[in-house]
Parts: sequence; C-alpha cells; structure tokens
Amino acid sequence: MLVPEIALTPQTVRRFRAHFPGQVAVLHSQMSRGERFDTWRSLREGRYNVAVGPRSAVLAPLTDLGLIVVDEEHETSYKQHDPAPRYHARDVAVMRASMAGAACVLGSATPSLESKHNADTGKYRLLELPERVPARENGRPAELPDVRVLDLTRERKKPGFTGALSVPLQEAIQQRLERGEQTILLQNRRGFAPVVECTDCGFAPSCPNCAVTLTYHRSSRRLRCHYCGHAQPLPERCPSCIEGSAPLAQLGTGTQRVEAELAEAFPQAQVARMDRDTTTRKGAHARLLKQFRTGGADLLLGTQMIAKGLDFGGVTLVGVISADTGLLFPDFRAEEHTFQLLMQVAGRAGRAERPGEVLLQTRNPDHPALQCAAHHDYDGFARQTLKEREALGYPPFGRVVALEFRGPERPRALELAEAWTGTLRRRSSDALEVMGPEPAAVSRVKGQHRFRTLLKVAPGRSPRAVQRLLRATGEAQGAPHSGYHATIDVDAVGLL
Repeated sequence: MLVPEIALTPQTVRRFRAHFPGQVAVLHSQMSRGERFDTWRSLREGRYNVAVGPRSAVLAPLTDLGLIVVDEEHETSYKQHDPAPRYHARDVAVMRASMAGAACVLGSATPSLESKHNADTGKYRLLELPERVPARENGRPAELPDVRVLDLTRERKKPGFTGALSVPLQEAIQQRLERGEQTILLQNRRGFAPVVECTDCGFAPSCPNCAVTLTYHRSSRRLRCHYCGHAQPLPERCPSCIEGSAPLAQLGTGTQRVEAELAEAFPQAQVARMDRDTTTRKGAHARLLKQFRTGGADLLLGTQMIAKGLDFGGVTLVGVISADTGLLFPDFRAEEHTFQLLMQVAGRAGRAERPGEVLLQTRNPDHPALQCAAHHDYDGFARQTLKEREALGYPPFGRVVALEFRGPERPRALELAEAWTGTLRRRSSDALEVMGPEPAAVSRVKGQHRFRTLLKVAPGRSPRAVQRLLRATGEAQGAPHSGYHATIDVDAVGLL
C-alpha cells in the first residue's frame, strides 16, 4: 500500500491494522536504519502480509504478491529525483504487479493525465466512484463542498484586509470557531517571508551556494536556503547601503507569517502548523495529526502535505491563501499540478454530515485551472489539457527525457552540456526533438551550476532506440571531468 507522503502513513497504518492486526509493516525514510532493516527482514521472512509506506515501499520484499495499491497516484512525490535510480513508484508498481501476476490499483480523485489517457485508450480499466463515500453518521454520501474564488486584487481594496487573510476568509474562520468546527488552511510556501529586500537599493540576501534568495524564518530569526540548508542571521540594516539605511523589508507570505496573523486575528484559536520545519523530528507528523484529529487544534495550517488523503469529519472549511503560486513554475505540468492540488485540498472539507466550504484566494480568478477546480470539473480540465498536450507532443502523447549537466564552474558545465547536446542533435532523427541546453530554472544549487537539455520523443518512437542513442552519446563523450556530472531522467517529472 503506497501513500504519497510520510504524513499519511500513520492514518493509513491505523486503518489497516484495525482490519489486519499483527500483519502490517511500515517502511519509510524517517525510520532509523536499524528499524528499516528489521522491517525489511521481517517482510522477507513472511512475518507480515501487508507493507505500507511512501514510494520506496513499492520495493518491499513481499513474496507471493497479490495486490499493489497506489493511493493518490497522481502525486509527484512518487518520482525519485536524486540520487539514482530515478524511478517513478507508480510505474514500478504497475510493472511489478504485471511481473508477479498481481492486481494494481491506482487511486485518485484527480488522476494524472498519463493514467487518464491509459484508461481512455483501454490500457487500464477505469472504475469510477461517482459519489463520495457515505458519511459515518447518517450513511448518506457527503456532498462536494461549495467553492468560492476570491479575487485578491479586489479584496485588497476592501477595508479590513490585512496581511494574507481576506475579509471573507476571516469571517468564514470565525464562523467555524463559533460553531466548534475545524478549518484547514493551505499555504504552499514555508518560512515567514520568502523574500527580504532593501526598499532603498533593492538588495536581497541570496544564498552563497544556490541561485535563490534566502527565506526569513522568524522563529529562529535567521535567513535560510530551502535548497542547501545554508543559514545566516537576519541583518539589522542593509549591508549594501550607506550607514543609517532602513531595515530590510520582509516580503511575501510563508506559513510562519500566516500562523502569526491567525494568532493575532483569532487569539482564542489553537493552530497546528504542519510543514517541513515542524515535521523534521521523528513522529512529528503523527503527533500533529493526532492533535488535530482529537480536537486539540481548531486550525491546521500547512504546505501541500496537508492537501491530500487526510480524513477529518470536523473540517467544514478549507482556505487556500494563494491558489495560483504553482502556475508560475516553468513546467508544462504546472497547470495540472495546480489543479490537482486545489481539487485535493478542497476535498478535505465536508467529509462527514456537515457541509463544506472552500475559499480560493487568487490574483488570476479566470484561469482555466482555477475555474475547473472551483466547479470540481476534472473531466473538463483533462479534456482541454490533453488536447493541448497532443498538439505539442508532450506526455502522454510523447515522452520527455531531461538531461542535467552540472559542475562547480559555469563555463565548463556549459561546455559539457553543449558537447552532449551537439552529439545528440547530430545522431537524432526527425522523431526526436532536442531542446537546449539552457540554464535550469534554479541555475545553481549547492555550488553546482546547472544546465538542462530536453528530448521530446515523438509518439510511437521505440524506447530502445532512445536508449541506444543516449548510451552511444555517453560513450562518445566519455566520463565528465572530476566534479562534473551528466544525469539522465527518463519520463521526467518536475523540470526545475
């Protein structure tokens, strides 16, 4: 049984152990190496019949395998990026089940467009659940929540709008607090302020190792890089201006800033914040979710880890602080991922007998992905997006191979990228489009300059032919210089 996030493991394990006591094992990366080895050995020896965990659990050494279930199969967290092997747990599950003669169930309310296409073309069998699971209290299917799209451009002009919370969202939260109901708030950026900037000269502290600005974390009063972990104190004044300059302005909104605004607006409310900063310690996921499930918190605030799979009957309101953040990513799947995230988090509201409501704050209220999410229109979104993908030759109609070239010196990293890309162009056929090299969206990470080349493989092109081309290119180029790397990611997910 695969789940997309470690945060969902305790909930899933609790349900399975209630049905299969003594037969369920857990596998995930926050276990110690000794715990993982003991679990792996117990599974291999047949002491457990069920393994639950995130993507690596697909490799659990179960014998006589009969069923693999991939919950929320659309999630990008099933893709292993670094280090190799760069596998997709969903695809491994399908292949492993086929090899073992087992069944594989891919579950999602917002299937990936690859899985949708496979079902449309008969490769997969589609099983639909047209209604929500009946509520425990009355046995009737719960209604889908009402969704309101709030135009932040207009809302900011209204009196009472402060910080990240619009007036309608504040009023909706207050109503839930008065009725003893719970709220989930999604803000898919952690920290307090994503950008710190001098209002006089425009200076913004950046990471010395990565081509990104540092994020301010107020709890520690430090600036942090979310790529390499570099941290430094927040300067009292701008180091680039003359003495006496104004303090650095803290711009943007992260989960810590939203938490502070909630504490000020609703001092009586108990807020549980769930992001990477609050879940680093062992068992933190389970403790936070137990606190919310047992009524120890009125509001659950977090990043995308709270957006899927959670089932709390007391939640009647979901608020999305910034619904269009993901649309800005330079990735052909950006709209798909944004739509899925919004649909998934909306599904957390009104799962029991009380109706749910969802408020989406956005500066792009007319964007098709947001409009489809607001109307729970998966089929409409999939139909339009698949039409665009087919016209452009992107998955599921073609395939994408991402090649990354990186190293400590930019000119030599670019030279490596150009050499590989030139060889690929000379050897490729019309069925293969070579694009690049270009600097990666984040052009330097952990002191390594990064360049990307994309291969678009036309429909029907043999995967073995592409494999032979890549191997031949690698052999022709030879091993990169020490400290430089060329990596190949077939069926890439996420192009940052």
